[in-house]
Parts: sequence; structure tokens; C-alpha cells
Amino acid sequence: MPADELFKIIERRNEQDLYRMSIRMVTTTQAELMEQLEANRKALLRRQIALEVVWFFASVIIGFLLGYIFTETIIHAFPKYYESLLVLVDKKPLYVFYLLSAINFAGVYVTRITIWALKRL
Repeated sequence: MPADELFKIIERRNEQDLYRMSIRMVTTTQAELMEQLEANRKALLRRQIALEVVWFFASVIIGFLLGYIFTETIIHAFPKYYESLLVLVDKKPLYVFYLLSAINFAGVYVTRITIWALKRL
């Protein structure tokens, strides 16, 4: 619509009509904006949940890898300490690996949460 025609239409309207038209435009724009924000919030929530699941499984994998590395290191570098760990877990070497993996998983996950909290500051 050309600007001249728009100005002629506006001149014909009184103040109440213009006020009603502007309020109607504001409410429809606000409703559309709220719908967009709600859709973005849901998408962001899904993304955060997916990212947390990925971090959980990555922490499990890293925990098992570090658990294996620490188990082998303790076996070769500190045999007496390894024997005391074996006594602690009923003389089953695989339980030592599981124990160290669980400790490493907790450490990796706590580190991940700490980094996340620092980014929020």
C-alpha cells in the first residue's frame, strides 16, 4: 500500500480508532512473541536434557578408562597399596577396578558440574 493512501486512511480515523488499532496490534504481537518464546524454551530444555545425557555417558566412559589406568598404575607402582585394596574388596581384583572407576566417574561428573556452575556466574 502506498504511503499516501495509508496517510489518507489514518487521517479519516479518530483517536479512539487509532488507539484500538494500536492496542490490537500490540496484543497480537505480544501473543506471537510469547508463542515464539515458549517454543524456544521447550527446544532449549530438550537440548539441555540431551546434553546432560551425553555428558553422563561420556563421564561413564571416561571413568572406566581412568579406572583401568589407575588400577594398572597401582598394581605396578604400589603393590602393597593394591594388596590393601584387595583386602578391602574381598580379594577380587575386578572389584578394585569397579571401585576406582566409580570414584573416577564421580570425579569427572563433579568437575563437569563445577565447570557448568562457573560458566553460569
